[in-house]
Amino acid sequence: MARYNIDRLMHAGIPECLADHSVSAADLQATTNRPIDKVDVHVKCAVKCILMKMGIVNDFGQLQSEDLFGIFDDPIVKNYLVTPLTACQYIQSPSTCETAFITLLCLKQNTWGYIF
Repeated sequence: MARYNIDRLMHAGIPECLADHSVSAADLQATTNRPIDKVDVHVKCAVKCILMKMGIVNDFGQLQSEDLFGIFDDPIVKNYLVTPLTACQYIQSPSTCETAFITLLCLKQNTWGYIF
């Protein structure tokens, strides 16, 4: 059984979000090791757009953990994610785009090993 639902991870709205914010896939990849304050606001807003279309964050860029669980098919993975997701649930920043971007970084740091 798959550990995640690839259709939810590869959302059709991703190209639209990138285009709307004038961001390329290469721009997203280039942010991997940059400090948050050095990441372009357009990249942060593209990330927010993508995460919103996937149902992972709300309008404020904050994690919607219950909706995020819909991505995962494996109940064991879901159980492992409860604690790490709590760490990412209440992030707030001056801008909603930055909140979403920090939320993504938090998800990556706290959950990636359980997913892939």
